[in-house]
Amino acid sequence: MITIVKTDFHDFRVKYVDVDQSRLISPSCYHQTEMRCQLNCPYQQIMGLVTVPKSQTAILFMPQFWEFFLLLCAFWISNSGIWTIQDPICYDLLGEKSNNFGKQRLWTSIGWGAVSMISGWLVDYFSHDDLQKNYIPISYLIFLFTILNLIFASKLTVTEFKVSKNMFQNVFNLFTKCHVISFFFWIMLLGVYSSMTMGYLFWYLEEITSVHKSNQMPWIKTLQGLSQGAQTFGGEIPMFFFSGWFIAKIGHNHCMSLILAAFAVRFFSYSIMTNPVWTLLIETLNGMSYALSRAVMVSYSRMISPPSTNHTVLGLVGLFDSIGLAFGTPLAGHLYVMCGGVWFFRLYACGSAIMCILLIIYNLFAKGH
Repeated sequence: MITIVKTDFHDFRVKYVDVDQSRLISPSCYHQTEMRCQLNCPYQQIMGLVTVPKSQTAILFMPQFWEFFLLLCAFWISNSGIWTIQDPICYDLLGEKSNNFGKQRLWTSIGWGAVSMISGWLVDYFSHDDLQKNYIPISYLIFLFTILNLIFASKLTVTEFKVSKNMFQNVFNLFTKCHVISFFFWIMLLGVYSSMTMGYLFWYLEEITSVHKSNQMPWIKTLQGLSQGAQTFGGEIPMFFFSGWFIAKIGHNHCMSLILAAFAVRFFSYSIMTNPVWTLLIETLNGMSYALSRAVMVSYSRMISPPSTNHTVLGLVGLFDSIGLAFGTPLAGHLYVMCGGVWFFRLYACGSAIMCILLIIYNLFAKGH
């Protein structure tokens, strides 16, 4: 066992040194010497101590950063288009059975959860290092499912609708109503909160694992994949299945408040857990915070849409959701670095709880008038 104490200097016993094609056995230095060297050690703790990280201020000048940035841009541009058109197509295919939207939409969660669990296991299986993971198997999975997606999408029958001449005027008039403005503000809030779990939850899980449960680090990607499985199979699928009944039973407004409350409980639970395995239980709340919210967005937007503007209003739903994501991601990153993971999630738990209370008060006031 090696015990390492973090100080400014570290002493290592050197058996030999290769200098100018000559090997010096048990070398001795009689004065301070600086030289370039290459160190390979099987202990990750030692490699972490002697490896000099790149300056954070220089990251914008690294080509790898811009390559990754452009790939993310391409991904989100493509992904936003998918989310914008798949829900209207799903509703059109259902026709008069639009109440079954959740039962149709849950198949997305089945695919997401199953592939996430398989992907996490593949990454850990093909990785020979606890810290440096091998993501190449994921690339092959993405390529395979992209081809399958193109094949099945080409078989869909899409119904074309005539665009109303007054469509833009009708949509613009929507934003003169308070309940519509509050609805789209609520969507932006969900985008902000979703950016936290999408961008920083895995980071947080690895952080608490390294501090409290370092023995779980070799299979952390498997655990992260299982957390996605818990999100979908434990939360999203049941909620999608019963979303139509749930919305009809308590109404859209109460569902919106309940979703914000679910985010508050979820964020606070993250902040108090010390074992990352607990995330498997916490992630079942994603049924409320994602599946129910998605069903409410689509159902309520169709309810408030003027004739022949359903798809346009759904597109605006996707736009405001993306605005929330775009605003929430850099804000969350700044707060995470400034406050740390625990207080970061507690801060957002308080914010979500406050917004939930304000929405309840607004709904009571609006109902009274």
